[in-house]
Amino acid sequence: MESHVGQSLSAAAPADDSLTRFDPRRLGKFWDEINVGDRMTDFPHHCVTITQQMIEDFARLTGDFNPLHVDPEFAMRSAYRRRIAHGAFLTSLAVGQYYRCDFTYGTILALATLRTRFLLPVYVGDSLYIDMRVAAKSEGDHPKRGMVTYEAWMRRVPAHEVILRLDFDLIVLKLAGRKGLERLGVTDEVLAARRFRSDTDPPPPPGLAYP
Repeated sequence: MESHVGQSLSAAAPADDSLTRFDPRRLGKFWDEINVGDRMTDFPHHCVTITQQMIEDFARLTGDFNPLHVDPEFAMRSAYRRRIAHGAFLTSLAVGQYYRCDFTYGTILALATLRTRFLLPVYVGDSLYIDMRVAAKSEGDHPKRGMVTYEAWMRRVPAHEVILRLDFDLIVLKLAGRKGLERLGVTDEVLAARRFRSDTDPPPPPGLAYP
């Protein structure tokens, strides 16, 4: 998979057709294929470097023009001494970084719950990545879907310190519900050819702290 180390994102960037159209070759795991303890440490694949443009784009999109984020003079006189990224932006970014891992690409039905704990401020120039594990899973009452619970940490390089802790629940399609994907090109051959990054990536950097 292509590396995006230090990649910058902008809300003003044109949509990439390869990102907006479903690609059956990237199909992730179904609920049945996910195991408690599965890990995805997305370093160095998708480290994202925070830019001022990203912060300003988020402010315009949401209307959150808190001067801590957009007014350099105000921020300089605050406890942070410079502008910081919105907490809501970082939460959304973490969800997007999980999505780009392809762990459940095409099999997610819904984000059911999301709990966030902010630990450290994030500044322009910081490079971040997501580190997560499957904490639990449950079948529920529906024969074609189940719940997966994740613990995740957003980390800042090079120290790999945790700046954000997330706990979230996803409703994920079961193998019993895969028939609807056949019309999108998910054939038996595609299923058999899948390779998951979470199964082949190197282990997380040693000594990572988990608050």
